[in-house]
Amino acid sequence: MAKMTKKRLAEAMAKAALLQRVQDVYVGAQGYEYDSENNVVEAEELGRIVPALQVLFGVDTNEKSNGYLWYPEYLRHFASPDAATDWLFSGGVRA
Repeated sequence: MAKMTKKRLAEAMAKAALLQRVQDVYVGAQGYEYDSENNVVEAEELGRIVPALQVLFGVDTNEKSNGYLWYPEYLRHFASPDAATDWLFSGGVRA
């Protein structure tokens, strides 16, 4: 049970680190801190956010890796820093 707790703790810490990096990109792209209750990511901002995340975390177009994360049909996953973090983390991206 201790191993399971350590694994969950390590995963939570990794996800928190990724969230912090993603939030930093959103702040940089928008010019202000993201507020999930009052903000909607606009197309112009999304055009800055996604490429910045690609550069930060690397773009691997190999279909067997996480290259699919950046396909245009998945842009809905970048509607907020939390959603983007969940999406990227599920695809194996780590900070």
